[in-house]
Amino acid sequence: MSSKREGKRASMLEYKPARLRTGGDVPQIEELVERHLTFAEEQSGPVEADYLNHKDTATARPEGTSPFYQLYLRRLLSGLPMVPSETVSHPVASVIAISSRSASPIEELRNLFAASNQGEHRLPQWVHNEFLRYYVLVHDEDYDDITKSMQLFEQMKRHFGLHCHLLRLRSTPCMPSEEGTIRLPNPDWLAAGEELSEIIRRETSEDDEDVDPSPFLFSTDAEAIRAFVREMVTQSIVPSMERASATWNDQVASRRRGLSGRFMSLSKRFTLGSFGGNRNSSMPSFGGNGGGGSGNSNYDSLQGFYRPDAPEAIMRKLADYCMMLRDYRLAQSTYEILCGDFKADKAWRYYAGANEMSAVSGLLAIPGLSSKIRTEGIDQYLETAYYSYVTRVGA
Repeated sequence: MSSKREGKRASMLEYKPARLRTGGDVPQIEELVERHLTFAEEQSGPVEADYLNHKDTATARPEGTSPFYQLYLRRLLSGLPMVPSETVSHPVASVIAISSRSASPIEELRNLFAASNQGEHRLPQWVHNEFLRYYVLVHDEDYDDITKSMQLFEQMKRHFGLHCHLLRLRSTPCMPSEEGTIRLPNPDWLAAGEELSEIIRRETSEDDEDVDPSPFLFSTDAEAIRAFVREMVTQSIVPSMERASATWNDQVASRRRGLSGRFMSLSKRFTLGSFGGNRNSSMPSFGGNGGGGSGNSNYDSLQGFYRPDAPEAIMRKLADYCMMLRDYRLAQSTYEILCGDFKADKAWRYYAGANEMSAVSGLLAIPGLSSKIRTEGIDQYLETAYYSYVTRVGA
């Protein structure tokens, strides 16, 4: 058993650091499930335990469903790899945090922003870089002066605006025997790469105390983190998404829903794309064809993406934002327009994704659809998406 585990350990040491990994990596998921299977086989008796958390999953799964299938499905859905055609996986906000002990806090925040905006941590060129930056000052309750931290926090707000937060945490180790502590919950949707990294850490650790699967946290720290996340989401992220959606809808999408835009959509629908080489004259041109598109298309077929400021890319972000904000009707109508645009540009991966999301948003927008609408609408979207993924892009 030890030699088998050593072989596993050696193969897994090649994984990238956690900050560079994304979920949905099939080879990592397969190796993780294999480790769980090996762990279960090595137990004496019929055991259905979680390799990482050592908890019984039999009571939490539907009867007749393998726990390893559920594990595979959870890890497959745990992450959204960032790709050009799916802006739902692109960031809506970035947290830039510093410690209250920083020697030059304002300068450090500016350097971190520059690194994420134009430096080594810059996102790919097909990601729209104009998303929310949220600035956090982490104050050490045990060793730092709160008065100085408050002064620094006010200075941060003057320089960077209201999207700032003062997070007060303790730095002393938290022991389970102390009062006012809680066990850190295990995430159900942990990415496969993160779980594999944690498994390796525990297998290679020589200190038994270091392999506690659920460390403890001060209850005051837990409440401070909850307040931070709640404030960031409700007061900054959601309002910024709503403002962006309103702007994109007014400046870009509304023009596509005008008379000429609707005429073009109907023409494409009834002629099965015979007007695919034409573009709607009311659509503003932002990106050009990048040298790889045809005619007036904004799609760069050589690199396989639209520029983030192209109308099609902006409308896709609008539709995805509407999905996240639960405006399913606007999302569905926007996806429907995009299906025609992507088909005309022969941007098949974009086309497949738009059809897939049209089906999902249609189901959410109108609950209790009739079987006829499901067959003629939802099923058709899914069949088109499946055909495009398998045949046209080889996904």
